[in-house]
Amino acid sequence: MAIYTSGSKHFDVNFQPTSTATEAMIQFLGVLVAAGWTAVDFSDGTNPVAAGSASLAQLEHTSAWQRVRAPSGTMELCWQRSSNDYSWRAYMADDGFEIAGTITGLPSTAGTSFQWIGTGGMYDSGGWGWATGSATSYRWHMCADSVAGLTGVYYWHIFAIKSGGTTHRRAMFTPLETGSYPVEDVAPWAIVGGTNSTLVASSSWESYYKKGMGGELQATALSGSSQQDYPSGGATNPYNGKQDFSRISLRDTSGVDEQVKGNTLDLFWPLSPVGVLPEFSTINLTTAWGSSAQGEPGALFRFSDILVPWPDNVVPVI
Repeated sequence: MAIYTSGSKHFDVNFQPTSTATEAMIQFLGVLVAAGWTAVDFSDGTNPVAAGSASLAQLEHTSAWQRVRAPSGTMELCWQRSSNDYSWRAYMADDGFEIAGTITGLPSTAGTSFQWIGTGGMYDSGGWGWATGSATSYRWHMCADSVAGLTGVYYWHIFAIKSGGTTHRRAMFTPLETGSYPVEDVAPWAIVGGTNSTLVASSSWESYYKKGMGGELQATALSGSSQQDYPSGGATNPYNGKQDFSRISLRDTSGVDEQVKGNTLDLFWPLSPVGVLPEFSTINLTTAWGSSAQGEPGALFRFSDILVPWPDNVVPVI
C-alpha cells in the first residue's frame, strides 16, 4: 500500500480493491497505524479475540471486527463486518470502550459516549454496504491525522467514488475549530456520512455529535453556511483571483432556536461554483498540510459539495 504523508496527515488514495470492501478496511487500518493509532484487538468472527492488527484473511469473515485507539488519547474506533454479507458498520467512543468485545460482538461501553457512524451504522441502510465483489468498482480515498485538534480529537476520513463519479460513499470525522463553539460545550466534534447525500446549505448531511451540556450527544441536523458562492456569483475570490474556501459552520436545527455549534477544522466549503471548480478537482495541490491543528489547510479535493484534505502533489484518479 502506498501511504503519502502531507504535513501531519497520512493518506492512501486512488486505491481500488480487487475482491471486496474488506481490502479497503485493511488499507484504512494501515493509514490509521501510520498516523500513530494503535490496533488494540480484533476478532476474526470465529476464534477468540486477539491482540493487534487483523490480516485481510482474518477480517474476511462475517462478524469479524477491529478496534483501534487514537494517538495519545482514549478515543477509539471499531468497525465490524455484517453477519451475512460484505457490508460494514462502525462506531466511535470518545472515552474508549470499557467492555471488551466477544467473538462476534463489538466492544461496548458502560457509558453513553459512543455513536454509530452513519444512520444505523454503516450497513446498507447507512449507505456503506456492498455485495461480494462490488467494491471493486470504487476508488477509495483515506486520511488520518497524527496531530489532534481540540481536546484530543483526531481527524480521519474514508470515502469511495464509483468509476465515472456517479456514486459516493463517505464517513468523515472532524474536530471543530478552536474558539468557534459555545464555551459550555466541553468537547464538540462532528460525524458526517451517508449515501449520495449532498452537503449544501439548508440540507442535512447526517449527524453532529458532541459531549457536554449535560450529556447531550446528537443534534439532528448538520448544515453549512449559505454563503457558498460570492455574492456576485463569481468563479474566484474577487480580491485575489484565486479559488477560495471557508470552514463549514454547523448548527442545530432540531430545537426552537437554531444554535451554532462551531466550524469544522478540516472540512471546507468550495466558494467557487461547480461549473468553474468541478467535482474531483484539487486546489492547493502543491501545499502540504501544516503540523498546526489551527493552521491553513494544504491540498484540498472537491468531493460532492465539500473540500476534503488531500495529499500534496498527488493527482486523483476517478
